[in-house]
Amino acid sequence: SDCALVDAVCDEPVDLGAHPSLASGDLRFQYKAPVVMAGADGSNRDNIEGDCHTYVDQSDIVQPLGRKSLEGQLEDDVQCKDKHQDDIDFDCWVESDHNDAGTATIVCEGCSPDGTQSGFEAAMATFFQNLVASTGGPCSFDAAASLTSLAGATSNVQSRYSDVDDAMVPDNKKLQMPYGDSGLFETMNLWGPEGCRYPYYGFLPDEPLCKDCSSMAQAKEDVLNGLWDGPCNDDDPRGDDDSLPLPPNYPGCGC
Repeated sequence: SDCALVDAVCDEPVDLGAHPSLASGDLRFQYKAPVVMAGADGSNRDNIEGDCHTYVDQSDIVQPLGRKSLEGQLEDDVQCKDKHQDDIDFDCWVESDHNDAGTATIVCEGCSPDGTQSGFEAAMATFFQNLVASTGGPCSFDAAASLTSLAGATSNVQSRYSDVDDAMVPDNKKLQMPYGDSGLFETMNLWGPEGCRYPYYGFLPDEPLCKDCSSMAQAKEDVLNGLWDGPCNDDDPRGDDDSLPLPPNYPGCGC
């Protein structure tokens, strides 16, 4: 093959069972905690809204009575492996709360005390058990029902092999792929100046970079040359219409 090759990493969730050495404070996990709000008999089904909703997922807003948000409490309480406490970041939100049963699912993503999924799950289980049993906060939980419901909590790994430092990725999760026109297209549209990207500038060469692997060569021939491909091209292919208006704040053709 005359194709250039580029290193790639599998974009699938990290399997710590197969690769326990990847456990670290940089991995992110997700925990789904099913809870039951107080007043499930219909008297207070909406109490997940308002202050409670703000308390769960808006960490940058001052909470009632000066309390920290749920995210802020997790960032203070959870000690993550090999991470400075100031660098710990949790994100939480509410889902599945619009129903007549007074139930909701609170979802949180963050790091693990020992870098493992089981360590994360244990820390989150303790946190939520204490949360639903507490009183006086902005959220009113049915403690007994929530403690029962939390037995159905689930967790999963959010980090992917492509998020891990390349030197740590197992060999069986690495591969080399041809770098053809599709690779150039991705690189230019990610890193190129705005005026050099499609649709402003048709940068793909007339001859594909990799004749035996380019998935975009035929698309360019059949489609792109028949459409307006931007004002920055030196050539004027068939169908090009330079009279079309430029978008607001057009950055110009400087590459």
